[in-house]
Amino acid sequence: MNRAENLDRISGGHFNVLVIGGGITGAGIAWDCALRGLSVALLERTDFAAGTSGVSSKMAHAGLRYIANDAALVTEAGIERERMFAACRHLARPVEYLLPVYGNTPPYDSATLRGTLERYDELCGSGGGRHSRIADPGAVLSALPKLRPAPLLVGSYRDGVMDDARITLEVILAAAGAGAAVLNHAAVTSVIRNPAGQLRGARFRDESPGGAMVEHTVSADTVVSAVGPYTDLLLKMAGEGGTAGPALRPSKGTHLIFKKQLTSGKAVVIPARGNVLYFLIPFQPGYLAMGCTDLDYAVRDYADLDHVPVIEAEIALTMDLLESVFPGEFSRRDIGASYSRLRPRVRPETTNGRLP
Repeated sequence: MNRAENLDRISGGHFNVLVIGGGITGAGIAWDCALRGLSVALLERTDFAAGTSGVSSKMAHAGLRYIANDAALVTEAGIERERMFAACRHLARPVEYLLPVYGNTPPYDSATLRGTLERYDELCGSGGGRHSRIADPGAVLSALPKLRPAPLLVGSYRDGVMDDARITLEVILAAAGAGAAVLNHAAVTSVIRNPAGQLRGARFRDESPGGAMVEHTVSADTVVSAVGPYTDLLLKMAGEGGTAGPALRPSKGTHLIFKKQLTSGKAVVIPARGNVLYFLIPFQPGYLAMGCTDLDYAVRDYADLDHVPVIEAEIALTMDLLESVFPGEFSRRDIGASYSRLRPRVRPETTNGRLP
């Protein structure tokens, strides 16, 4: 079914579930509901995976840095990581991650690093076996000769890399194959409520290239918001903003792409202050992705979300981190691209964020 047919099907139609948002979360919800026999419509304002779902760190990981605060998350993410490896081997694959420790690399020493890696294996399964170890520094330097010499020790563990945007598109196609009507370039302009005040649909505008910008309506028994960083704007549109302030505290993650081949297909973990970890990832053949920052980001309107800038301070921080592990190997001339998007972190002090 092509886009025009999906538009005809959604416009004026009624569904069990209306999903707003075409990133990986909305795609997954639409697929799951369709597989359960529910009629599903999905609306995406721009293009599928155009936001955070298409500009992640490209890691398929359980989250080594999450061990300290959310062990249950690590276990859940480890299960999903293995499912991803099994379900889409053409888009996600296991990779060895190396964490070199130098004299100025808090908070790791031999005991804490070994304990952290063992705990990671216990929590996330690591593909059904023990994969973490303390690697021989000499062997690591032989494989990665450009690495900074004389690490005190090097941790090795198993996670993976993925093509985030293509995985999202695969899930969108799977949802459509299961019967969902999916539509991109369909901007929700307002919500529809029944006489009891319950949210039961939306008005949306066809903003496809060359389209007529005509407004349509769709109704549903249940409306699900899967708009990620756009949540507060949708809540405001729905009149659900409340007086407690924003529902989200968006966090900005910036990545730089380098045309380099220095890691022999491995990922390199670079510890920074506290428990903050940065990652140099084998993005595509001949390219490395380095990220990511974690900065609060103020959101006022769609322009703030659609065009998240990469700023000088973030570039400088990334370059300094790379210099600390690969001295003299990276320069700004090697930067082939950069991108930045927002994580939709829930603001702890609010109870907002849900549509009725």
